[in-house]
This record gives sequence, structure tokens and C-alpha cells, in this order.
Amino acid sequence: MQSGVYKDVDKGLAACENTCTASFSPHEDMARPGWGEEASRVYESTKERLLTTIGGTKSLLSDVQNFNSSAWMMHYPGLDVGAASTQQQSNSLHRTVSFDDTSQPGVNQSVVANPNEIQVLKLDLKLGSSSAHPSALVNSLEKSSIATLLDSRLSKSSQHLDALSTRIKDTSSKVLVTGDLNSGKSTFVNAILRRNVMPSNQLPTTTLFCEVHPVEEHPEKIEQVHLIKSVKDSYSPTDSSTFKPHSLEDLEVLCEENETNPNPPLLKVYLNDPRAAHNSLLSNGTVSISLIDAPGLNLDTLSTTALFARQEEIDVVVFVLSAENRLTLSAKEFLVQASHEKACVFCVVNGWDRISERNKEKCKKGVLDQLKSISNETWVDREELVHFVDSTAVEVDQDADNASRFARLEDSLRNFVLFNRQKSKLAPAARFLTHLLSDVNLLSKANVKVADEELEMAKKELIRVKPILDMMRKKRESLQDELERIENEAVETLGKYTKNEIEIALNEIANGRLASDKVSMPIYEGILSIYPYARAVKHALLQSLDLTVHDIENHVRDVTGQQVRHVQSIGNDALPEGVDRVKRVFVKEAMFKSRSKVNTSTVGIKLSQKAHNLDISPREIFNTTQFLIFKKVEDSKVDEEQEESSILGALSLAVGAITMVGGKTMGMRGFVEGAVRISNLWGSDRVRQWAAPAVGVLVFGAATYYIYELPRMIPKTIGTSIKKSLESSAEPSLSIDSTSDNYNEVHQVRVERETRKVLRLASWDVKEKFRATLETHAAECQRAEQGEAKAKKAIEWFDSVCMKVEGLRKLGGLGESR
Repeated sequence: MQSGVYKDVDKGLAACENTCTASFSPHEDMARPGWGEEASRVYESTKERLLTTIGGTKSLLSDVQNFNSSAWMMHYPGLDVGAASTQQQSNSLHRTVSFDDTSQPGVNQSVVANPNEIQVLKLDLKLGSSSAHPSALVNSLEKSSIATLLDSRLSKSSQHLDALSTRIKDTSSKVLVTGDLNSGKSTFVNAILRRNVMPSNQLPTTTLFCEVHPVEEHPEKIEQVHLIKSVKDSYSPTDSSTFKPHSLEDLEVLCEENETNPNPPLLKVYLNDPRAAHNSLLSNGTVSISLIDAPGLNLDTLSTTALFARQEEIDVVVFVLSAENRLTLSAKEFLVQASHEKACVFCVVNGWDRISERNKEKCKKGVLDQLKSISNETWVDREELVHFVDSTAVEVDQDADNASRFARLEDSLRNFVLFNRQKSKLAPAARFLTHLLSDVNLLSKANVKVADEELEMAKKELIRVKPILDMMRKKRESLQDELERIENEAVETLGKYTKNEIEIALNEIANGRLASDKVSMPIYEGILSIYPYARAVKHALLQSLDLTVHDIENHVRDVTGQQVRHVQSIGNDALPEGVDRVKRVFVKEAMFKSRSKVNTSTVGIKLSQKAHNLDISPREIFNTTQFLIFKKVEDSKVDEEQEESSILGALSLAVGAITMVGGKTMGMRGFVEGAVRISNLWGSDRVRQWAAPAVGVLVFGAATYYIYELPRMIPKTIGTSIKKSLESSAEPSLSIDSTSDNYNEVHQVRVERETRKVLRLASWDVKEKFRATLETHAAECQRAEQGEAKAKKAIEWFDSVCMKVEGLRKLGGLGESR
């Protein structure tokens, strides 16, 4: 929604003033003792319309505040400094909409606002100031701070509307006389009253608000001073408990006593003006008038602040300045603040006679130039509103020219206050409403523009994020299944590989062979070194088994590393572009490193390095089962009749027995039958004769064979013992936990557990990264959807505010201020 181009400031104010002045001329009514019936009717009609508009505007401000605090943090139209400098060099008004949103990246801030656009709702911490660049403060604040400041301005504007409503309903008129220190305010009031009532001196004397009322408003119609403890206290002239009475003579003393009072009281002065009604401003017979003599603007901060607050209750401001001095900073701030509501300020340049004739034109030009820069409307009507007089000479009437100028001042002030109440009483309210509604309209259009841009950004964000989010949600289940499949397959494959390799290694050891070619068998040095040889053989066999386990671990590391990279590749492929990938590096050396002392002693790791595992038992050296391997032979009978050949038979039997034993061809049955036959032969004398030599030959042969076979049999014996011990939990000869499974299964479980741990950690990294990315995109999508809904709601709501503003303008007969 784009901003429209408003009318020029003067045209807008002209529409307002034409409504308020209605259809009569104040100068024509001066000849009449009172208002005309038509003027009175128009005044009442305009007053009712303004009161209704004030109520509607207050309700609108309340809605804006609620929306600002609950639904939309309002943006404030800002100012581009470079553009402002260019505009200040040109008198043309350039009306567009801009906004301050320094905390929202990506928002276009190319549009520019004229520095005079925001008037009532201008954000500036410096009270009453009109900074050269009003966005300088706004740009330095956060959006929340801007919204808070704006809410405060809206609250103050709503309070001011209450004051305007009260002022419009009040049939009396209040005239505030203010100005800088020692500008002659009290002297001017005395001159208007034609009485020395207000204390006046070269030093600042008026430190309180002195409100002068006609004596007719006093219940007893007597001249008196009522002291009210505080400006905020309630007051009624008929209730003596609300004030403390004093005489007029006590007025100067009261001012002196409360000069340093941090909470000064309010003085109500009831005064009699014996002049005719057509000559008196106070007792004019038409409208109830009160004159308020205020403290100097730059007296102190407290008085200045109080005066700023009190001017909201005032119908007419009479600003008194010294001809010898220029406007102070406090005076400029007050005039700027007052001009936001009151188009015209009545100005009195006091002490004019003290300026030499040569410097009067220069002084007059300087004063008018300052007023023009502050209140252009006052400068336009300067003939009626700006007067150069000397109030001190009025009472003694020493200067006829000054008396004439003061008389013209009084006529102009009477016309402005009494007969032109449309302009003095209603026009300020209409002007304030015009500026306020225009500010609200501008804020609404600026926020519509911001909402349009945020809506567009939200739509672009949804176009970007929504497809990615949908894709990731579809991949979530399949990714998890794929990671589990890779983990299970790798664990199963490596577990089977480990089991198979351990079985092969144990079989090799059981056959007396080394399980690894990286180890060599010890050298047999003879029967005398049989025990060290057996110990060395056992160490070599266990060492080869340890090396086999080490080779298995290396293989498992390599395969697991490949699977980890595969898992990461699958996870990274599932992530959208622009997202950091999984960067965890797999350190294969760390695998199988977390071994406690208990663990290494119970799972058969590094068996060769444990001294007690190298102990040799006798049966591992002298194991006769290795020699009792027989061969089954056919049944045969010995011919008892061939007794002559018994000797040869016995010898041949002995030799045959040795041969059978050495050749491993005798079976157990044949051995028993042979024993029976030998026992039968033992009854023969010849057999008994040859028995001793035969037995000796047999024993010698067996012993020789045993010694010869020891180097070959010991590795088999020890290998068989190692295998049996590792495969059976009932064999405690090696350091294997007797409560666990056998050696093969222990290593299989260990490899599977370690592999699963590594792959599960890699899968967790991938799934966690995927989950975090999914949640991030889901949150971005949710924010974009909420932003889209919020922007649509804001556009609709601010459009309705613009429509309400137009309706209130028509209701109050108001024009546009720009």
C-alpha cells in the first residue's frame, strides 16, 4: 500500500480554520455587544462535532495501543538524513513513507519522509524539541524500544484529548501569559488589568501560577486570594476546606515564601475591574475569562515542565518576550510544543520603547524571523498577533504612541479571545485532531508498507523452506531404516569373520602349527632342555594366537571405517544444501583401546604376555595318549602244534609288536588278542627263555621312539591342551572367565559389540544432525507461516485504521494537515 501525496500545510490548516471560523467575521461581530445567533449556532454545532470526534479518536488510539502491544510491534516512519538535508534546501514538500527497522535485516528502507510529517506522535526524548534530524534517535533504538516510546506518545495524546474535551466543554476561556524570565509578564498582566496586582520587579518575582478571575465568580463577590496547596488538588470557591484565603496585599509575600518550594501551590486571585464591559477583558460581560500569570520558562526545570503540562488546559497563549533579548531555548521549545496544537500564539514584545529608533526595524525583523521558523501561522497573522509595546508606560500614559499601540493590542486580544472563539477555543482542538489523525494515518500506511514487505519475505521463505521440510520428513524413516540395516549387516559380517578366523587359528594350534606366520617355533636342543623347549613352544603358540586376534582387530577397524564413511555419506546426502555436514573423523586406532585390566584378563587378550599362562604341566609333555594309536587287524589263530617255531614266533611277535606300535597300525582288539596269545605262549619253556631278551628289545625300541618323537609331539600336546582350555569353560588352565562362553564366542561378541558401538555413534551423529536440521527448518517454516499470518492481519487492520481516520475526519469536518 503506497502513501498518497498530501496537500500543502497551509491548505490543510485552511480547511481546519474555515470549519472553525464558520461563516462569520470576528471584526464584524466586534460592533455587537455579543455573539450573533448564527455564529452561536455554528459554534455549538462545531463544538459537538469536535467532541464526538475526540471520543472516536481516543477509542482509535486505544485500539492502536492494544494492537501495538499484543499483535504487531509498530514501526515508526523515519528520515533519511541525506534526503532531509536536500529537502531543507528546497521549500517543496516531498511526502512518502519510510520506516525505521534497523534490527530487521532485509527490509528495504529506500523511501523517505519529510521532517515535518510527524507532529503529535514524534518520538524524541528531548521534551518539546524539534531536532534537525528526528530519526537520529529512532535509528539508535531497538524495535521494542520504539514501540514502547510510541505507546507512551499515544498515551499522552489520549490524555491530551481528555484535556481538550474538558476545555471545549468549559464555557470559560483561560488565557496563559508566559515568557522568559524578566520579560515583563506580570507587568503586562497589570497593564491589561489597569491595576498593580501582580508583584513586578527587576528580579524574578512570580514563582507561582497566579490565576486571575473576575470578582463576580467569587461566592461573596469580594477581592481575595485563595491558596491551593497543589495544582493537582481539587478546588471549589464555595468549599473553604479546599483553599486558604488571603488578602490581595499578601500576594507578593506568598510568592516570596514559596520561591524555593519544590511543590509550589496555586493561587486563585479574584479581582474587580471597574471598567466598562466593552473595555475590560476580565469582566467583559460575554465570556468568563481568567488570566494566568505563569513563572518564567527558564526559571528552573520544574517550573518549565509544569508550564508545558499546564498549557494543554489553556485556550489562548500570550507569549511575552523582551525586545532586548532573543528567544531562549526554553521559549523555542515551548512555542514549538504549543504550535502543535494552537496554530496561533499571541505574542507581546515588551520593552519596545527601550529600543532606539535606529535599531527598531532590525529588532523587529529578528523577532519576526524567529517566530516564522517556529510558528508560521503566527507570522502570517503578525499584524493581529504580534505587538511591540511597553507595558510599564501604560499605567502612567507617558507615551501617546505606546498607548495607541497597547490599545490596538488590547483590541486584537479581545477579538481573539472573545469574539473569535471559533479560532481561539475550537481551532486548537481541531488542529490537534487534524495533526493526530494524520499521524495515525501515516503510521498506518508506513506499517502497511512494512507488513507488505514482511509478507513478501515470509512467502519467499516458505517457498524456500517448505519443499526442503517436506523432503526431509519423507526421508526421515527411510534414513533410519538404512542406518540400522548397515549397522546390523556390518556387525553380523564381522562377527562371523571373527568366529571363523579364531576357529582356523585354534585348529592350527591343536595340530601343533603356529596360527600366524609372523612367529617361528623354538629350536629343540635335546632331552635335557625339554622343559624350556615346552615353555617356549607354548609361548610361541599363544603369541601366534594373539597376533591372529590383532589381525582380526585390524581387519575389523578397516571394515568399520569404511562403514562409518558410508553412514556419513548417506546422512550427508539426506541433508539439504547449505547445511554443515557431519564432520566427525573416525580414528580407527581408538577402536578396541578401552580395555580394563579385568577385561583383558577375562576375554583372552594378550595371553602370551601373562606369565602364569606359560606354566607347563607334566601331561603336556608326557602325554601317552599321543602314542596309543592302534590299527584294527584281522582275527587269527596260533597253531599250538607248531611249538618248534615258538621262539621264532615270539621274536617275530615282539618285532611285530614294535613295528605295529611304531607304525600305528595295531587296533585295540588286536592288542588284546595278541596279549592272550602271548600269555598262552608264556607256558612254553622256549618262550620263557626268550621272553627277557624280547621285552628288553621292546622297551628299548619304545624308549628310543618316544625320545625321537618328543620334538614333534610336544607342540601337538600343548596345542591340543590350549585349544581344549580355550574352548571349554570347564578347563581353567588359561585366563578365560569360566562363567563366559568359549574363547571363540568371547571374541565374536567383543568384535560385534565394538563394531556396533562405533557404527551406532556414527549413526547417532547423522540422525542428530538430520533431526536438528529438520527442527531448524520446521521452526523457520513455522516462523514464516506465523509471519505471513501476522503480516496479513496487520495489513487488514491498518487498512481499517486508515478508513476509520477518514471517517473521523469527515465526522469532525477536518482536513488533512499536509
